[in-house]
Amino acid sequence: MGYEFVGVELVSQRHSKLLRIYIDGTDGVLIEDCVKVSNQLSGVFDVEDPISGQYQLEISSPGVERPLFRIEDYQRFKGQQASVELYEAYQGRRKIKGFLDGVQGDKVLIQVIDDVVEFPFSNIRKARLVAELNMGRKKGS
Repeated sequence: MGYEFVGVELVSQRHSKLLRIYIDGTDGVLIEDCVKVSNQLSGVFDVEDPISGQYQLEISSPGVERPLFRIEDYQRFKGQQASVELYEAYQGRRKIKGFLDGVQGDKVLIQVIDDVVEFPFSNIRKARLVAELNMGRKKGS
């Protein structure tokens, strides 16, 4: 349909599940784009029935705090701040926040203060970019 498939999340809720699919476009994504993709996928999913039980389909833009799904994302957004949650602790920490420093083979590199930490991509539970807000004051205020 002309959109980039960013990634997918399946979230368990009380009595159903939420299937969230992230899409992006060269000029971003509008609500109308999400509706188009949702209508197309709903028809396919009604026939194919890929998820057992009740679920809700949500199509979303990745937004400014874009989730990182593929190892290529860590190279693509090099220099940007990210928050990473690991399956297994690294130096006693499961959550790491720092600046993406690319990839080396199957390892992700993150600049944390004055140190570059690296860990296998397979150890990443979830990760997303961190929006940097510039809340500087206006001159004279």
